[in-house]
Amino acid sequence: MSEINGNRQMKSGTCRANEVPAVAKVSIGSSILNLIRTTWNPQPLPVPAIDPDLEELPVFERITEVLRYQLLHIEYGLSSRGGLREWVRVVMVLSLVLAMPAILLVPLVTVFLTAAVSWTAMLFQIAQYLLYALLTAIACVIVALAAEQGFRMYWKWRMAQRDED
Repeated sequence: MSEINGNRQMKSGTCRANEVPAVAKVSIGSSILNLIRTTWNPQPLPVPAIDPDLEELPVFERITEVLRYQLLHIEYGLSSRGGLREWVRVVMVLSLVLAMPAILLVPLVTVFLTAAVSWTAMLFQIAQYLLYALLTAIACVIVALAAEQGFRMYWKWRMAQRDED
């Protein structure tokens, strides 16, 4: 270590005590591309062949063997270097990688949203009851004020009647 301009110069790969090391930001797209690059390894396909003991197999096994041969022959005709099989394998791996968060998170999000909906409904009911209570209180105050005003008017009328007599 040496002193340059009052700062400590460290060996490469280390940082000062008060600095946070820089972390490389990786996007989801680049991590998926890296996954594809690391898993892409097509292998040449062997030439499909029928089982030599086909004639001695039971009926259902013969049917299965012929169907297997036909599918392998179609696959070999489409991609003899194994690219199609590798593409299907990579797509399956990617679908599993992308489906796992959904499979794990969707039930939790559903539970939280269901709870939020029920809480919102309860809060709405509470607000509705508070509004009814407030309106009832306002109505009671209006009735009380009207009764008081009516009583005052009656009292004034009564006093006026008494003064006339």
